Amino acid sequence: MSLGASPEHILKRTPAWALPEPVSAEQASILRVGGRARVTGDPPAVIAVGRTGQKEPTLPALDHLPARERLRLMPSFGFPRALLPDRCGRAERQTLVRARSSTLSPLRWLALIALRGVPGQVLRLVSAPLEVASATSSPLVIALRRLRPGARMGVVLNPSNYDRPAIFSFDARGRPAAVAKFASAPRDRLRQSLEWDILQALSRIPSLAGSVPRPLARVPGHLGDGIVTEAFSGAPAPPRLEPPLLDWLERCQRRGELSVGRSPLVSRLLDELQGGRDPMLLHAAQTAAACLEDVRAPVTVVHGDFVPWNIVLDNTLPRVFDWEWASLEGVPGWDAVYFPLQVGQVVERWSAPELVACVKRLADRPVHPYGGQQYRCLILLVLVHLAKVVAGTPPFALTVRQAIEHLLKAAWLSDTTPRPAS
Repeated sequence: MSLGASPEHILKRTPAWALPEPVSAEQASILRVGGRARVTGDPPAVIAVGRTGQKEPTLPALDHLPARERLRLMPSFGFPRALLPDRCGRAERQTLVRARSSTLSPLRWLALIALRGVPGQVLRLVSAPLEVASATSSPLVIALRRLRPGARMGVVLNPSNYDRPAIFSFDARGRPAAVAKFASAPRDRLRQSLEWDILQALSRIPSLAGSVPRPLARVPGHLGDGIVTEAFSGAPAPPRLEPPLLDWLERCQRRGELSVGRSPLVSRLLDELQGGRDPMLLHAAQTAAACLEDVRAPVTVVHGDFVPWNIVLDNTLPRVFDWEWASLEGVPGWDAVYFPLQVGQVVERWSAPELVACVKRLADRPVHPYGGQQYRCLILLVLVHLAKVVAGTPPFALTVRQAIEHLLKAAWLSDTTPRPAS
């Protein structure tokens, strides 16, 4: 390994949110940060995207940056960090510097508005130049290049999973045209494979035409499997289930009926819990599923993570992405229950009692085809599903578990367990 500057020199001279780390001896490409340091490596290097002194994850995914590309590394203001194309246009910033509206204080909102609206010259003052001078791009980036030769690219880093950046390709007007994602962990690979299969099937459902991204390419790679899909642009979705979203959920119903408690969606949830080590969640799901076995409902496409940050509005048409938790054979009401629970978690930072209060409000307004007790069972199943979705975010996971424990101890489902025939 050869370094153009010692690690100590790099730490002193490089912006706090763009810190290269030493790379392995067999790595052979060059990464420059701010023109101040040179590091050899293939993949190019590891970058820590946190501030000095903070214990934040690193990004070993720089192997998926486009070769010989100039990017701007942005500081974080509480939303996903972005590597913007050099001389980034306003439309590209609208896509890349996009917050989970939930997590921002008023001060951070002002920072977000500034980053999206200020002239490019000002933007350059708060970012660090990053030049990747590796000889070749990753298979994922090569696939993007083949789809749109010469397109500019930008990268978004998810703060809850730095190892899975999203790589955007833009059209001539700066609008997102395609997005590439990759997964390395076995669980993430399974979810991404499911998303690919789901998107292929959804592309053949006329009622959802234009609202679901088209699958474009599937790319194997040494760091993990990648997929490339159509990318959407539009206005942020509201934090409430307003008519356009409710209408879209209605369009997700398909022909045919199924048993809610034995549906593939519920069966998959139970199978996943059977393989885990959480008897409380398994007990809650089994109890609720047993209550719903005799309930017949229309086959329904379920997104599984239906929240504002996975939706944009094109005029009034919802365009919904990130289908990793989806099911083609789900049940009515699932996404409509999930939406307020997850928004309350992330946007309002609810405590467990506040989450329980929302659950009880939802239970007071059962929807077809559920009776009152049956709707409670559906809500409990959605809560268990939510516990799995947020399992990697400890504060949220703890809140959901506490809410489920409270409902079970309060015998919320005491009248729902099947009784033997007399």
